[in-house]
Amino acid sequence: FSDYEFSHAESSYIHLAMETGLLGFSCLAVGLLLIGLRIVTGLFRNTSHPRRFAMAATAVAGLTGGMVHAAADFIWYAPAIVVTTIVLIVTTLRTLSGFSVTRAIPIPRIAWLAAAGAAGFGLVTVQPELEARVAGEREWNQYLLVSQQIRQEKEADQGKTTEKDLEQIFAKTGENSSQLPLRNVSHSTVASTPSREDTAHYETTDATRSRESIDDLKLRMNLLIRSLQENGHQPRVRLRLAQLCLELFDVLQETSDNPLPLAHLRDAAISSQFQSEDELAEWMNRAFGKHVRLLYMADQLSRESLRQCPVQGNAYLYLLETGFLRNPKQAFDEKLVDQALLVRGHDPRIHFAVGRHALSLGQEQEAIEQWNAVFHANSEYRILITRIMATQVPSIFVLSQFNPNLSEIVDVLAVYQQKGNPANIAPIVAEIERLAESETTDTDVELRIHALMQAHAAAATQGMNEKAEQLVRKAVSLDESAYWPRRGLAVLLFEKGQFDEAAEHLLFCHH
Repeated sequence: FSDYEFSHAESSYIHLAMETGLLGFSCLAVGLLLIGLRIVTGLFRNTSHPRRFAMAATAVAGLTGGMVHAAADFIWYAPAIVVTTIVLIVTTLRTLSGFSVTRAIPIPRIAWLAAAGAAGFGLVTVQPELEARVAGEREWNQYLLVSQQIRQEKEADQGKTTEKDLEQIFAKTGENSSQLPLRNVSHSTVASTPSREDTAHYETTDATRSRESIDDLKLRMNLLIRSLQENGHQPRVRLRLAQLCLELFDVLQETSDNPLPLAHLRDAAISSQFQSEDELAEWMNRAFGKHVRLLYMADQLSRESLRQCPVQGNAYLYLLETGFLRNPKQAFDEKLVDQALLVRGHDPRIHFAVGRHALSLGQEQEAIEQWNAVFHANSEYRILITRIMATQVPSIFVLSQFNPNLSEIVDVLAVYQQKGNPANIAPIVAEIERLAESETTDTDVELRIHALMQAHAAAATQGMNEKAEQLVRKAVSLDESAYWPRRGLAVLLFEKGQFDEAAEHLLFCHH
């Protein structure tokens, strides 16, 4: 769930405590305890009235179910559920009292209204800077909406690219091999933590990295700045703003006179052995101009964010990137890694950074252990890890170490396909074929067809014609109504001169 912003706690009680503080939670606890005591005593008093007892027991059963359900689910966001709970409480108490007026608490209604108003006013006033918090949250939510819109636009563009790729999937053209970096992993690339939105893209310098436009970055940064102006005590906003500062720095550097990304800049600064922060700052201002202010802003925001909330794992990773600004002689701070693991030991972003650090120190087995959970977290981590591994080891090593499933192995194939080495493609194609045959549930048919077609395209590109035909026939056998497998088989048969069989599939595709 590293890519998600949670809107509420899963437990109704925890969420209520987060929203109203200990005072609000204490009021709820005292109220429930008082109601529980009155219900229990009322049930014992009504054992001689079976109808009244049965009616109350029915209401108590519903009330108890709701209370237990609320412990594991946030159900009180719906007004109807809250009203139903109150109705059950009132019904139970009135039934157990025998609907007697003499048993009612003799307090005037105006007193109850006054008490309710006082309680409401008290709950509002005990919230520190409530108006500022609401205003800051409004800007934060606007930032999330803008970020989601940008992400959806990117995904739509990727979808269009996929359709274009499918149009060419059967063409036996040469593969454009791209040079992947990180053959020698250095400290400068240790703390990369890729993810969709709330993970930093800024460290990755691969040519395939998706770049956000400067206008998009500035728009989102302005929303975060406005949120902080409304309410300064927002550690997550400071942390996100620090991330965007680093991203914007790298994007601006691409078109600057001295286009060094942060990783290379850090290496150059550390190797220069500056004696003080002032010397380093003077050199950076001369070499890189006003863009350097973004780095100092990111460093300051990360530190302030940690002072407000020291359990944010990403903040420690950002300080790994900017720590050289405070200590020009220190290449890497192990304490930051230890602290990040301490506070976010199950966060895949942290494990990715630690694994990359281990690889930079030559500890391959430690890196693989850290990356095993990360590899299965999501596609972005998987692709980046595979890119790093592909520069150093054959594909069969990746398959044996990470044991990818059918949906994951497609990403591995895509990365190794960029290398254009048939010796690496063949084991992946064979593993896809094996996994597709081992999956037998109907719900996996689309996934199996997709994987087989990707393997078919890779085999055809590498000149493995018999294997390509075998794979596409298996895809057709899984679903004879699927368009792309039948079209792929038709094209392949047409190229082989088997026109009669090809015509059958082409006619199906035409209709």
